[in-house]
Amino acid sequence: MDHNFTRLLDTLAALPAHPIKLSTPQILQRLQGKGHNATLRTLQRDLNALSGHYPDIVKLEGKPAQWGWREGAPVLFLSQMGLPQALAFDLFAREFAPVMPDELQALLKPWLQEAGRKLASAPREHASQWAKKIAIHHDGPPLLPARPLPATWAQVSKALFEGKQIKAQYRAAQKPDAKTYVLNPLGLLRRSLVSYLVATFDGHHDPRLLALHRLDKVQLLDDPAQVPIGFDLNTYLSQDRLNIASGQTLALELHLTRGAAEHLQDTPLSQDQTIEDLPEQAHWVCVRATVSESPRLVWWILGFGKRARVIGPERLVKQVQELRG
Repeated sequence: MDHNFTRLLDTLAALPAHPIKLSTPQILQRLQGKGHNATLRTLQRDLNALSGHYPDIVKLEGKPAQWGWREGAPVLFLSQMGLPQALAFDLFAREFAPVMPDELQALLKPWLQEAGRKLASAPREHASQWAKKIAIHHDGPPLLPARPLPATWAQVSKALFEGKQIKAQYRAAQKPDAKTYVLNPLGLLRRSLVSYLVATFDGHHDPRLLALHRLDKVQLLDDPAQVPIGFDLNTYLSQDRLNIASGQTLALELHLTRGAAEHLQDTPLSQDQTIEDLPEQAHWVCVRATVSESPRLVWWILGFGKRARVIGPERLVKQVQELRG
């Protein structure tokens, strides 16, 4: 096969979607990573030729020049997006777009637009109607997500990608003033409507969770991030960190009305959960389970109001009583 042909295809694939633009040296690095021995002069000639055939290619003059696709440009697929992929993108957008940072939405916009065009052109009696038969509903009031500053998201993402440290100001919850830290970014996670940076800092060797929207004035450093030996994000999450737990477990004993406990039959609190009727109390059950100790657990119990009574352990009984007043 003509090497020029494969090089041109890979050059098109290397162009970033709006709003990102890459310089010619950056695009050349991508091509060289795929095994092409192109020179900067050859790449510049190829880009000028391709932009003549594809008006959606944008060139920003400068030294060096920057290239990318214009806003709203259709995604250039080497193989056509099928209906299953279009439906997957549609469901993804409906589920995650409300909580995704604006920068991520901008990067995914060309693919989501292409999925919309594919669904719009599909026969009405086929898969184009399937998306209208799927609804997504979340419990609780429709709260708006916490939004990190655009500059914060950009710098944190770059630090994670390049494995670098960052310097940033962080204001902890219930604290009036921010403090400056040098952070070792380890990963990002999403819990409900808040994004968290997993990082070590300030002499702490154990990873901590920092709310991304509380970070400000983020500066990317040249020093590599110091990753704890054996750290793995999936293992970290499996330790119930999403609950921002204390690391302790407790043997929960909770009396619930039968109606309040009904959903626990399908979505149990733990593998060892048991639910037993309370003969002396009509329409009430006793739930026992080993769970992580966390503020989230307390507020979950409080959400049941008078339909829940904490029996044990004693420290949890006191916490709930104090908050109920």
